[in-house]
Amino acid sequence: MEQAIDLSTWPRKEIFDFYNSADPLYSVSFRVDVTDLYNYTKPRGLSFYMGLCWAVGQALNRVENFRYVIREGEVYLLDERRVSFTDIREDTHLFYLVTLPLEKEIDDFCRAGKALSKSQTCFVELDKEGDDLVYLSCLPAIDMTGITTSRSTHPDDSTPRITWGRYSADAQGRKTLGMALEVNHRLIDGYHVGLFAKELEALIAGLGKR
Repeated sequence: MEQAIDLSTWPRKEIFDFYNSADPLYSVSFRVDVTDLYNYTKPRGLSFYMGLCWAVGQALNRVENFRYVIREGEVYLLDERRVSFTDIREDTHLFYLVTLPLEKEIDDFCRAGKALSKSQTCFVELDKEGDDLVYLSCLPAIDMTGITTSRSTHPDDSTPRITWGRYSADAQGRKTLGMALEVNHRLIDGYHVGLFAKELEALIAGLGKR
């Protein structure tokens, strides 16, 4: 159940108001070690891509500021953000958007995501769209170092966009990839991006201990 925020007592009200007068959207890029995720998904026949969608969604939901949404100048705290990820049709090379709630376990999410993606026949299921989403995408053909995506420039746009590129391996076999986040500074600071990165790192490392 979502919670309305009392702006008159909200600690970040001054920051929230300050970034209302300018374009508050910004992007941060960093590298992520995905070795343990790769080693978990591949032997089990799970999609590495959907596994990373799960890990990103779980990590994001653990950081409160990523669950804030702005609606007509008011702020609400969501219980959870759902995941909307891009997939591609091999016969046409056209992408489409697949939206579903997060499952508690990575295996369940990967299987549900694969089944839904395979059965979807339209570009986007509009009845599933909402401001409780996080948009995820991937550029698997390149080692991505940064990106900007198509989005509204309205200061109330509070939907995070997260994109990553192809993974590469070092001499020791550790696999890393570049990841970029686009977020709203009225709600999310660099500190919170750092918390997200730590949560994601911990989630992926945890898969290596299963």
